[in-house]
Amino acid sequence: MQFKKAIATFLSTIVLFSIAWMVLLFSQGILESNENKNVAYVPSNALFAVRIDGRELADKTLFSVFLESKDEEILTMIQETFSENKSSEKKWIKDGVDYLSDIVFFQIKHESISLNCILLNVSNEILFKKFHTNELEICAVNNGVGVIITKNSAVNITGLQALASKIVSSPQNGDLSSSIDHPQAGRFIEAVIHSKTKDKSTFSFELAHNSLLMNGEMEFSSSKNLDPIHKKLQPKGLHISTSLIPTELSDTLNTWLKQFGVKVPAFKELSMNYMSTTVINHSSGFFIVPQMELYVECVSPFAINTLTESDTIASFLDCKMNEGWIEIQDEKLYYKQLSPSSFYIGVSENPVFTSVQKNNYLIISGTLSPLTSIKCGGLMSTILEMIPEYRAGKTFANRAERIDFSIVKLNAQKAKISGDIHFKSGYFPMNEVLKLLITGKNLN
Repeated sequence: MQFKKAIATFLSTIVLFSIAWMVLLFSQGILESNENKNVAYVPSNALFAVRIDGRELADKTLFSVFLESKDEEILTMIQETFSENKSSEKKWIKDGVDYLSDIVFFQIKHESISLNCILLNVSNEILFKKFHTNELEICAVNNGVGVIITKNSAVNITGLQALASKIVSSPQNGDLSSSIDHPQAGRFIEAVIHSKTKDKSTFSFELAHNSLLMNGEMEFSSSKNLDPIHKKLQPKGLHISTSLIPTELSDTLNTWLKQFGVKVPAFKELSMNYMSTTVINHSSGFFIVPQMELYVECVSPFAINTLTESDTIASFLDCKMNEGWIEIQDEKLYYKQLSPSSFYIGVSENPVFTSVQKNNYLIISGTLSPLTSIKCGGLMSTILEMIPEYRAGKTFANRAERIDFSIVKLNAQKAKISGDIHFKSGYFPMNEVLKLLITGKNLN
């Protein structure tokens, strides 16, 4: 009996592998025949552009799911997704788009409004216009290239339609197009971003055996004089240290602090260890206390006791302010003034600092699990675990063994971007990403 079972298992495996190889070879033949033309149509004044390589994504997905991992969990999820859509009113429709070629997302300013757009390669123009002209979006197509623009109530339909037609009227072949048009084995996403200060960032995502890799470069405007990180906490949990801090961060904080008559200077650099999140009952319902260590240096002098000795803030947060620490029910956050312009606040009374390698602008290291480690207990814990998106994110974070990401100065105008999310043995990057995507799609 056991011998017959072994033979049956062996034959089933052979059949599965044969089918998988045929699917893979067939798909590669299709992918090689598809033509990409849409990347050249990215407008030269786009704020950012992201190219998803449909060929490479499909190829790596098929290999990872069917051949490399034989992951029953993702196969079941895919099967259930197809079954759900077939049994509901949702239909798998042919909308005239060639999804096995490049898909390009970009954003453009029009009449001071930011508009989200997608460039696609179109195989059937009639179907494309039929399915992408509705209450949510407008489209235009020319010479096999289509664009979809998400409608915005601040821009009239006539103006949007004219913009869409202009985008596909002729290829731009500009700087953004050339920055994201480097197809190669393993690379399935390329992106370029132009900042308000005319800085430019280009990066790509690639798939290795047990890792998602990110590589790229930043180009700074000639007027900038960026300082690297000078001080950082000894890493634990999820660690982040950076001197690349957008002014929007302190602006957002000051918008909230304005009600208490307090203002903080812009941040020059920060270092943070994030361990978990605690949710406690509060007079307003629930209150979040991050289990973290945070070091901040401001561009000008700032006294942390401006915050810790404010009676209005203490009353608002329903907490006790003591000399050197803050008490929020059973939770304690310690604070220290480290220099006239720097301070520390966190769960450790005596933070430990360590040396920093030269020329680092950004360091992210450690594990992702602290992001989904939430201590709440009772009904809140039960409700949280019932949310599919949270469970999927928690699973993804727990299966990722480590993240290492950095931006390192090359010279006054350039910096190198590199990153790696490494997964634990037995887990495959593409499979875990697919599970997240399918979970999110099923919530819609």
